[in-house]
Amino acid sequence: MRIKEIRKLKGLTQKDIASKIGVKTSTFSRYERGSLFPNSNLLKQIADILGVNVNMLYDDYDYAQNKNENDLIVEIYNNIQSFPKDKLERTLKFVKDLKNSK
Repeated sequence: MRIKEIRKLKGLTQKDIASKIGVKTSTFSRYERGSLFPNSNLLKQIADILGVNVNMLYDDYDYAQNKNENDLIVEIYNNIQSFPKDKLERTLKFVKDLKNSK
């Protein structure tokens, strides 16, 4: 994760961001060190505070074994996050149907 690097470039402290996302400074510190990973909602909040795309928070080598799949997951998330509940439910049903098909 490149959270620390980007945070420092923006002149923000751990406390600044931790208070904005509603976590303890020690928890945010663990996000930066990679010993704890924020959920997708917190990750999006952190990216917004830092003024970057969520993808920019990932270090190419620490990202995951298959970066292309993760890029797709992030893109899907970014596209559906503003859906109303009924559309999210239909999307979830569609995804489950895809998962169960061969």
